[in-house]
Amino acid sequence: MGWTPVAHSLTCTVCLLLAIIFFAHVSISGFCFLTNQYVYYRFSEDAGLPYIPNDASSGCKNQSATNRKVDDLQSLRERVQAKTAKFLAVNSLIAMGLSLLALILVAHLSDRYGRRATIGFILLGQSVTNGVTALVVLLHLPVPIIIFGSVACGVLGGGIIALITQTTVCFADLTRIPREAEDVCKQSAAGQPNRGQLERNRLIFLGVLDAALLLAGALGFGLMGSVIQRCGFSSSVIGLLSLYGIPVVLLPFLPETKPPALSPFTVQSTGLSSCNSPDSSSVMQSVTPTSSDLPSFLQSNLPRPISALMALHSLPTTTIQCVKIVVARLFRSKHPSTLLVAIVLFLHMLVVLSDNQFSFLYLMGAPFCWTPEEVGVYNFVGSFLLSLASLVLTLFTAWSMRVKSPTVLTKNRLSESRHLSNSSVALLVDDEMVEQSQRSAEDFEPTHLQSLYHVIWSRTRMLTYVAVAFFLISLSKLIIGFAFKLSQPFCNAAVYVALVFLFFRAAVVPTLKSFISSLHSAENQNRLFVIIGIAEYFGLLVGEPSLPAFYAFTVSVFPGAAYIFCAVLSAIALAVVLTLLTSVVKELVSLKNTAGSSATVSH
Repeated sequence: MGWTPVAHSLTCTVCLLLAIIFFAHVSISGFCFLTNQYVYYRFSEDAGLPYIPNDASSGCKNQSATNRKVDDLQSLRERVQAKTAKFLAVNSLIAMGLSLLALILVAHLSDRYGRRATIGFILLGQSVTNGVTALVVLLHLPVPIIIFGSVACGVLGGGIIALITQTTVCFADLTRIPREAEDVCKQSAAGQPNRGQLERNRLIFLGVLDAALLLAGALGFGLMGSVIQRCGFSSSVIGLLSLYGIPVVLLPFLPETKPPALSPFTVQSTGLSSCNSPDSSSVMQSVTPTSSDLPSFLQSNLPRPISALMALHSLPTTTIQCVKIVVARLFRSKHPSTLLVAIVLFLHMLVVLSDNQFSFLYLMGAPFCWTPEEVGVYNFVGSFLLSLASLVLTLFTAWSMRVKSPTVLTKNRLSESRHLSNSSVALLVDDEMVEQSQRSAEDFEPTHLQSLYHVIWSRTRMLTYVAVAFFLISLSKLIIGFAFKLSQPFCNAAVYVALVFLFFRAAVVPTLKSFISSLHSAENQNRLFVIIGIAEYFGLLVGEPSLPAFYAFTVSVFPGAAYIFCAVLSAIALAVVLTLLTSVVKELVSLKNTAGSSATVSH
């Protein structure tokens, strides 16, 4: 098969997207690690404690000091850890709260001005945050000034989650599935990928994206520990600022991926009375208020940056309306899978990513007594292996989704598939497939139901993997939560054993996003990922402030309590995933029974 211009263009676009998000995430995660360590360093300095707890005077190891002195120093260090955790909690609460509001504006900009312009807006906001942090470090300014940078990040673009959301939307654009039957026929006639192939491609793209993000996190969190310990904070800041310039330089070369016929991110003025309709597009179209509810200057001819910035004052009202409308429609519609996946992603962000704000404190305290470099190595090893595991598991899942021997379904049995649209589990079949299942037998072709069976079977495997992953995440959190009860070297061994179990969380996010993306049409992808982004933001908004605060209040009593709490939340996520899995299995069995004795199914 030749190397067509279309394939070449797609490859270049994917590579540019991955390069932009990779270097941006390396820099952002590096700044995150540096900020956490710098706050701890300043508070330790104010308390008269060494930044690196590597001797008895730090209260971490008992060499020659008396037990009473060691206990006093340990108590002082615990107070410093609690103070650091509380400050990081407040900083995260402000940043995440404002970022959640800005996500609505970002979605509007994305559908109105394009994905590339929106990514540039997000990078602009993040550059302000990086600049404020750099000034605090280089000029030794008061630590609370860091909060002003978090405010700027939240107001201007929304930070890394908004950037990941827009990158995901770009990949959804590149693998969008034709909604109309005529387009599907034209696509098949032209030899282009069918629905199953497009879903596989989407999963592969999102899996590669997740692997790139994990690898970027490994470099950002892992290398910064060694750089800070060996070169200091000032050199680290200068290096991170230089690295952040790479995605800014690459952005102008990124092609626009937004479908040309896509309308701006507005909402039809329909009431909630239509919520009983199973049409998921009606659910997704009510994500933002009507155009009449938006400020008039958004519809004027003012310059785009001015219009975007002036829209910020309406974000609180906009967000409240969005949440109320979306939740109401998702609860009352026949497509609650969107809501369930959003809940799972919310819990995933809360459990897996929010512990970065206190894990370094936990590991730098007794009995672990790790240095910043050791914490960085731990983060690097974990994130690097996770990136490899994410890529391997994603490719394996995509390989399992390939079309094998065809499913032969006779036409006289196809009319029986109409009961799918009335079943309680029709939520796992997207709008186009439900419409097809409602047609008469004369309108069917055997390939339609064959494709439907293959897609649902693939989704069963995807959800099975996610369920196993959340079970092992719970086990991992339990192990690390009780690790402080052990002595050296068993406590360190327990931490790395927990890390091994945590590897199975790889590819959870791309699998869930690919799964939910396949349930909605191309016109709804941006709106869909806004809901997903809101769920992820809520996870960070709740987790990053509350878990460090929870750790601060329990560090002197039971340091691992926050991890035990995360294990409980992971078990709740497992229950939600099992609910989805049960539904899709019932859907699969129902579809298989439709074929009856007239169908031959081969996996």
